[in-house]
This record gives sequence, structure tokens and C-alpha cells, in this order.
Amino acid sequence: MLCQPGWAAPDWRFVVTPNALEEEVELAVKDWREPPKREDDLPSVSAGEPVPVDDEQLVREATYAVAQTLQAMGYYEPDISLVRRDGDWRLTVNAGEPVRVRQLGIELQGAAADDKWFR
Repeated sequence: MLCQPGWAAPDWRFVVTPNALEEEVELAVKDWREPPKREDDLPSVSAGEPVPVDDEQLVREATYAVAQTLQAMGYYEPDISLVRRDGDWRLTVNAGEPVRVRQLGIELQGAAADDKWFR
């Protein structure tokens, strides 16, 4: 899953890859080296030098990206924490219990309600 901070240069994206649910997840910052359209649109950094990241924004966006991924798999109340240790960011995820559908009722309305192929 990709999330891109609004202020960052268009060639920087944060790739959030969960290895497995309830395991520690590492946040990898991947540099996409596409030539910019206009050089003055980019922050002034040397090639290969990381773009400064606002800690609060990183936490917010990484947590949101992981939560959205988990919701797609049925986990709506995860415990997600992002901490910095020894200069590296660590994202820890406890997915919690998945939503289980025990009963499902479908009611057809309109023209399909009277169609024998939809019953």
C-alpha cells in the first residue's frame, strides 16, 4: 500500500508492507527516482539524501494506511503503534478479532424480486 504525504516531492512514497497479521511490521521508505517535471518543485536535497519527514505526519499516515489495509480484511479495531528505535521506525500491529458474519439476509426489490432466476 502506498501513502504519500501531501507536502513531499512527487517522487517520494512510503511503502507500508505488513508481513503477517499480529507481527511486527517495518516501515520502509522507498525512493522512486523519476525525473521531476520542474526542479523548483522539489525540496533542496542532494541526490540520495533522504527527504526530512515530519514525525507526526508519518505516524498519522502510516497508521491510517495499515488500518485501511486491515479493514479490507475484516479487522476493524486494530492496535497500531509506530515508535522510533535506534534511528529506525518500527510499526507494531495487533489486528485483534476479525468481524465474522454469522447470518446474512438478502431482500431483492424491484424487477429482480419477481424474477425466478434471482430467487
